[in-house]
Amino acid sequence: MLIDYNIASVAKQDCEALFELRGVTKTFKTPLSNPLKPRETITALESVSLAIRAGKVTCLLGPNGAGKTTLIKILAALILPDAGAVDYRGTPYAAAGRSLRGRIGLVTPNERAFYWRLSGRENLLFFGSLYGFRGARLRGRVDEVLEATGMLDSAEKPYRLYSAGMKQKLNIARALLGDPELYLLDEPVAHLDPFAREEFHAFLREVLVERRGATILLCTHDLAEAEELAEDIVVLDEGRIVAQGERRALLGGVAARREVLLSYSGERPRAWLDGERVNLRDEGPGLARVSFDPSEIAQEDIIAAFVAAGGRLSEASASADSLYDFIKRIRVRHA
Repeated sequence: MLIDYNIASVAKQDCEALFELRGVTKTFKTPLSNPLKPRETITALESVSLAIRAGKVTCLLGPNGAGKTTLIKILAALILPDAGAVDYRGTPYAAAGRSLRGRIGLVTPNERAFYWRLSGRENLLFFGSLYGFRGARLRGRVDEVLEATGMLDSAEKPYRLYSAGMKQKLNIARALLGDPELYLLDEPVAHLDPFAREEFHAFLREVLVERRGATILLCTHDLAEAEELAEDIVVLDEGRIVAQGERRALLGGVAARREVLLSYSGERPRAWLDGERVNLRDEGPGLARVSFDPSEIAQEDIIAAFVAAGGRLSEASASADSLYDFIKRIRVRHA
């Protein structure tokens, strides 16, 4: 059953829907393994309808096989849907034609899209020429995106010698070349270390959205990343939208439980958390795990109550729900 906060109607009230999908369905045939048996049909997307608001960050959440990459390829005009419609600013894709060129920046974890013997700069010069840049304008544009992604110092190194993180940064730099309106980011921080990940998140918010006014569709498995960046959230599961809406309304409607693990010395206080709606488990000597709803009790109150009850706390570490838990609760609540 669908939790529908009607992202499309919100878009009409608050800002224009840059891209809109209406009833999009896409199927694929399985590879032919036995010529005597018919090929099976797999439904990657089924009746998907959503609006991507201009100037906002929309996070597309879902497990592997949910249909996220298929949806991104349809928006990038790399594949066509079997049914349904895709509009750009109210105009059907087929009618938009050349006006879409350069308006979409695609970042996917595909290393084969670059030339391994060329340097990072040479790769960007080639792709920049496909956007129609020439001469000094092309060179200046390449310098700009290399600087924006922190790749200037590595620009002359052959692509084959890049680390996984450097390859992903060059992928992002290529998407920036055309200065598009919509950025389609498919797990863009998958190979980045925590510092590079934090820098990229800041770049996305401060440069792409706030300074350039770009629109972002970010595919991720990470619920915490969506909570940090998204204004709108769309959850895909088995090719269907199972939840969508503004972040606060959606996460408030399906409250995400959190956990805090306490490490302590001595005995655990017996009267601790009496009367509170939490799930308390002993994980072994000196360890207690508390699962709680942050809308009912704050993590700080749990820790303070432990100390106030006489507990000798050594360390406290917190964790949020996984995406799996989040989708599972949606299924259970609306089964």
